Amino acid sequence: MDQRAANSAVTIIAADKFGGVTMGSVGEILKYMPGITLEYGETEATGARIGGLPAKYTTAALDGVAISTSGRAVDLTDLTATGIETIEFVHTLTASMDAGAAAGRLNFVSRNPFSRRARQVVWRIGLNAHGTALDWGGAYLPDDRKHNLVFPSAAIYYGDILLKRRLSIETHLSYDGSYDRVEQHVINYAYRNPGAVNPHDGYLGDEPVIVNLRWRPYLRLLNRYGGNLNLGYKISRDLTLTVRGSFFLEDLESYTLNTILRAYLGDGTPVTYSPSAGIDRLHSTPTHWVVNGTGGSSTRLINEYAHRKFTTFTRSVTPRLTYKRRGLSADLYGGYAGSTKRYRDTEDGFFYASNSYMSNVGWTADRPSIDSPAWTLRQTGGDPWSAPENWSKRDYYSGGIVSLPMRQSTNQYVGGLDLAHARRILGIPVTFKAGGLFRRNDYNYRDHVIRYNYLGPTGRPQEAPLPYSQNYLFNFSLDGKAGNINDQNWRVDDTYAMYDIYREHPDWFAPAVIENLRRKLTGRRELTEDIAAGYVELNARVTDRLRLNLGARIESTKVETAPLLRRTDAEVIADGYDPFTEEGLLYQYYNSRHIRRANRYSNLFLSGGLKYDLTANLQARVSASQSIMRPDYGNLAGVVNYNETDDFTWVPNATLKPEYMTKFYAGINWRLHPAGTFSLYAYRMDIKNKQIRDVEISQEEAERIVGYPLGDTTPGGGGDDESATEDAGGTNIFRTAINSASRLSVYGLTLEYNQQLTFLPGWLRGLGVFSSATFSTIRGVQTASDRIGQMKKSANGGLRYRFGRAHVQLRGTWQDDHLVAVTRPIAANYYFLDDRRYEKARFIVDLSGGFQLTPRCELTFSVRNLTNTPRIWYSNTPDRLSVYWLPGTVCNVSLKGSF
Repeated sequence: MDQRAANSAVTIIAADKFGGVTMGSVGEILKYMPGITLEYGETEATGARIGGLPAKYTTAALDGVAISTSGRAVDLTDLTATGIETIEFVHTLTASMDAGAAAGRLNFVSRNPFSRRARQVVWRIGLNAHGTALDWGGAYLPDDRKHNLVFPSAAIYYGDILLKRRLSIETHLSYDGSYDRVEQHVINYAYRNPGAVNPHDGYLGDEPVIVNLRWRPYLRLLNRYGGNLNLGYKISRDLTLTVRGSFFLEDLESYTLNTILRAYLGDGTPVTYSPSAGIDRLHSTPTHWVVNGTGGSSTRLINEYAHRKFTTFTRSVTPRLTYKRRGLSADLYGGYAGSTKRYRDTEDGFFYASNSYMSNVGWTADRPSIDSPAWTLRQTGGDPWSAPENWSKRDYYSGGIVSLPMRQSTNQYVGGLDLAHARRILGIPVTFKAGGLFRRNDYNYRDHVIRYNYLGPTGRPQEAPLPYSQNYLFNFSLDGKAGNINDQNWRVDDTYAMYDIYREHPDWFAPAVIENLRRKLTGRRELTEDIAAGYVELNARVTDRLRLNLGARIESTKVETAPLLRRTDAEVIADGYDPFTEEGLLYQYYNSRHIRRANRYSNLFLSGGLKYDLTANLQARVSASQSIMRPDYGNLAGVVNYNETDDFTWVPNATLKPEYMTKFYAGINWRLHPAGTFSLYAYRMDIKNKQIRDVEISQEEAERIVGYPLGDTTPGGGGDDESATEDAGGTNIFRTAINSASRLSVYGLTLEYNQQLTFLPGWLRGLGVFSSATFSTIRGVQTASDRIGQMKKSANGGLRYRFGRAHVQLRGTWQDDHLVAVTRPIAANYYFLDDRRYEKARFIVDLSGGFQLTPRCELTFSVRNLTNTPRIWYSNTPDRLSVYWLPGTVCNVSLKGSF
């Protein structure tokens, strides 16, 4: 009913329908929202896409007030499902809504504090486990310490109405701990470059050369706490004060274990540019890789591990004073929302990385087919790689001991007033709305990479073996598809033991002084954004069947960034300094002096819609709204940065304009008897000023954008890799983000069906079904990178069944093939990596259910990714495996009760 009565086009789902399968994750609810597709990180959903557009086009609100997490796009891992009653997907906006919801808005709605009649307490206790660690007892992890891998979960809810229904309290607290293990196998191919150096057609059909194999277990220990508190107090019959607050704290320790077989050029340059002489190209194929140890560092077996702890703390509070009397209402509100991420390593007693490798090794690698990840390895040259002491014996990983502390924070402050007045004009019920707000976003980012060379007691790295784990062994299963990888007995670096040595003997470590100082100076980004808005809106019930909404909104935006000043190398040398000394580097960056740059713009946004009841059960709706997509924080507030891999200099663009969108929507909603709905809606989004990243520009244009001379920004005057720049003359290449002059149009269609089949006979009456399917396409000029993540088709659905005390739900989501990564050919080189990676269509199944033990106590269970469906990426053609990603299955069993 809420969905049919809403003034805007909106889809609403109840959060509690998905039970324990969420485990506190908002993404586990949203993946069943019609019209939404998800972006995934290591283990769970990180962003929500609408119409195939990136997640930054989808904004979020808590009880109608816009919220920000770690940047322009809402990060779903920064939010908790605790205390959320319903989630609204707003397709088109009304004037009273934030115009920054470019493609649509997700509104997380908590329970109305005055909706209850009596006190209620609900509790839940349970256990969470990963499918690879269902046994009791501890196990060793890469820190060489024993950990419990089965975690508890708990939640409690308390709601009450007091003081003769003048005071209402709603509060939730939850905890979910978990152990996750994701296994990933990556295959990198090198293709012939179709550019000016090696022009030819049909290069994607060429048989590529394998250049490295990577086995990557990712393990994490997660503790997630969430809570909210909603207070309501009726000051008088007409005046109510409510305060809604929430928090989410995630404490996570992760281990990313990259073990890589990689071939290099004879001079040690990575094969990003040309296949190595160590690869026997005459006998190698995509299923039979032959690499000869060639002496020196041409071929390597590498450990590049990452170990870190980080916390995410998000919080919000929204006080609201509401006055209602005789058709007049006024809402005076304020709000604060903040998100802080902190990454830690040495302060907790370990290094982020203590990398190592073996050089001058040879091998053969065989697999049964080009779409298989099951390799059979055989070492054919070099020191035995199963002996831990042989690693770094002949040469060492320069700068491989790493600390990487980072802090990122976003703070948002808002205050506003909404007014509404209902009256009749010529017998027609009309509601006038007006209001305004002011919102400030403060964004701050700091990181500082600190690198060391481990020299050991003799001062010779080759005589100082790095410590390795004694109890944790390299383990890679891939659900039985990993070949004989575990038989190689590869070592696992011990980052705790490495840091213990550093604390006892800091003189055994040589810091990379200049590189560390450069990163400290440039690892800072700041942005302040002020938005002032005002709106007017009209809602009218023209007839018993026809309703009208019209509105206009004005938003004025001011963005301030703080770019870091930089002198060119030539200026530094002319003034008597060496840019490769501490003194010269500080002089080059004006002793970390930042300047202030501001950008201002104002916009008018129109919106409107019609809703018509064709019959008592069939409703049609058309609507349209204009919106804005402000530039990404990184594009505005980044720093001038040289990209060594692709040999260009990235330039932030503080003058970047926002994108403007107009969305048209048409749909019908048919209410089915006795309990069900069928919906069909179509939409079109037109995008102007599309922001395009990584566009090559001239040095003059780059200097105009940043406001000062750039000169030679490549370290050492053009980079270390001669093969990358020799044909380009050693000149600087600059790239930035710009606004496209072309327009894009997104078209979409969604069907939704949901029904409880109570009309069926006998025991079938407890059966219910729900499903939705979405189809979308984008037309207009796009770069290849703009198509990343766009899915033309997606669907979800499931069955639910209740019989007596028992109930069960089987749900599934499906996403079509889509582009996930693009490699840009380098004009000066014959070969480049991968070109395009696609993710294959994937179907995920979840199962949950319960049994009512007593009228007030229930046993529940849930299984996420029941069939352990892998994520499979392919390179250019569907049968050429590039990444095989196995996320595993997550299980929960709980007792839930009330009193």
